[in-house]
Amino acid sequence: MEENRISLGKNPRALAGAVIYLASQNCNEFLRQVEICQVADISTVSLRKRCKEIKATLDI
Repeated sequence: MEENRISLGKNPRALAGAVIYLASQNCNEFLRQVEICQVADISTVSLRKRCKEIKATLDI
């Protein structure tokens, strides 16, 4: 993520939550966004935005 400059100026908790969420989907372990957001103390909007950015940048 640092190479693609995704992490610049972003909340590290939101990035970590997005990575966990995307990894869980990739492994067919579907976690609810709300659960991840509660643990990471972020909003669902932040999680969705970071997921969208990661997917767009890394072609996931």
